[in-house]
Amino acid sequence: MPSDSQKAKPPYPLDYSYIAGRQAFRVFYPLDVLDIDNRPILEGRSFLHKLPQESFRTCNHPGIRRDSGMPMNVGALRALVQNIGGVNKLVEESKQALLVTENFASSHHVWLWRIAYIGWSHPLFLSFIAPNQHLTSDIANFSKLCHGVLTLLEAIGHDNQVLDSDYLYQMAESTNALLGIKEACAAPKRLITSLLDEMLTDTADPSAVDADWIRLIDFCRTRWALEYAAMIFEWARCTLLYRHGANPIVQRYAFPYARKILRACTSERANIKSFTSSMKYKRFEYFDGDKLRLCVAKLEDTAGQELSTVDAQLHCVWMDRMSNIMIDVLNECEERLVTVSDLGKEPYRYSLNDLRIFFGPLKN
Repeated sequence: MPSDSQKAKPPYPLDYSYIAGRQAFRVFYPLDVLDIDNRPILEGRSFLHKLPQESFRTCNHPGIRRDSGMPMNVGALRALVQNIGGVNKLVEESKQALLVTENFASSHHVWLWRIAYIGWSHPLFLSFIAPNQHLTSDIANFSKLCHGVLTLLEAIGHDNQVLDSDYLYQMAESTNALLGIKEACAAPKRLITSLLDEMLTDTADPSAVDADWIRLIDFCRTRWALEYAAMIFEWARCTLLYRHGANPIVQRYAFPYARKILRACTSERANIKSFTSSMKYKRFEYFDGDKLRLCVAKLEDTAGQELSTVDAQLHCVWMDRMSNIMIDVLNECEERLVTVSDLGKEPYRYSLNDLRIFFGPLKN
């Protein structure tokens, strides 16, 4: 994990041999693998493991899904239902680990996002610590469920509404979050709301938490810090290129926020605060003085310095500072991921050339 076929033909602009030696970049690599039951973890989004036609049928759930006429993946639904006991157990264990490491979040958005991010990241975490281990159906199905919850939270943003399952389902309908590009969500409303209810409660017993769950949360903290830093850096890079007349702006890596970043940096009111304000609920807690947290905060502060001057040289100095801080973030995350994986690897040391290869041109 990744499979031999994935290494030979990655659905990615960069060759896996380059990614494999850089653990911080591996976080962004699509994990397109099969679980122990030979179901692709990405289901209909898989590049490498296409589902047979019999896995789909027209969605008959009431509301926008039936109205869309889109197919639904009944094979994925069947797998979730068959493993629902194991999925609920993973939800409970996720909550136990969070109550030990971070306590119950005051905002339900934060709490739900943390659980969903942990569940979604679990397969990737296992690819770091046990690369030859088969992915269990429970973990695979929990990850797919959590991907859907993250998609929903992204669609509704962060408001002051107290979250409950009925409200979330209503928002899933009104924002079209139950519809993908090619298919509709296959789970019925009752199953969706019951799983959301389970995720939203803080009734877990934190008295006994397996050490691997603590490692998983540490992995998630590092992964999100990387994602957030990459968004900030990509915003700065694209903003600078746009202001200097680059057309088109080249974006190299497969990143879920790439198009959102491009829209934000080409806006007349482009600034980093307006871009990141909708993501404040997406966070983990860090210890005071945590080096990674300080590096990311420094990157965000530097990105917030307005480029009001037309002096191209000052713009380049600003981008040089951003690049050096991003390298610090990558190096810190690399050390943490090597420690988490416990595979005896030496941490890779990143350079400006890695930023150019991974992100694209740094200057026009």
